[in-house]
Amino acid sequence: SGLQRNSLKFSKAIENVATFLERESSRAFTHLDTNAVIQAYNSTKKRAIILDFNGTIVIKEAAGKYLKREILGTSGFKPPVGVIKALTKLCEDPNNVVYVVSGDAQENVETAIGHIPGLGLAASNGVCFSPPSEGGRAQRKWHEFDLGVDWNEVKKVVLPVMSKYTARTNGSFIKLTHSSIGW
Repeated sequence: SGLQRNSLKFSKAIENVATFLERESSRAFTHLDTNAVIQAYNSTKKRAIILDFNGTIVIKEAAGKYLKREILGTSGFKPPVGVIKALTKLCEDPNNVVYVVSGDAQENVETAIGHIPGLGLAASNGVCFSPPSEGGRAQRKWHEFDLGVDWNEVKKVVLPVMSKYTARTNGSFIKLTHSSIGW
């Protein structure tokens, strides 16, 4: 029947796209040469190490996680124990300055990795940052770049409108940070 033919055509098209994307991603992606990284690390005296949070330190959340269950998408993933140990070891070296940068809210980043001594954090894509802690300081001190925008006032106006669209759009969610609201 026509419906079966169309279903088969659609399935074949999906398979072709999936095959293409898989082939292209392996071509476009250059794997890290770990030997070169180790050699560069060992041959330098001072190092600045900047790592991404979502997708690098923690597994990136699938947007489908929020499918019609909640409007505000928030990260809840924590890094594996091995990643915590590696970050801790990097931060223990006095020749390293280590920062983890995230688009997430500072609360999410601090909850996940803020306890690591000597680790600098940047949240809201760098608008909020906490320098590496020194000498067992218990409380992190956060700094903000003043962009001249009252984000709380922006959120009061925008959030109700975006919430209506989010409630009506499968798979969408709102992500709030200190200085942004994303859909």
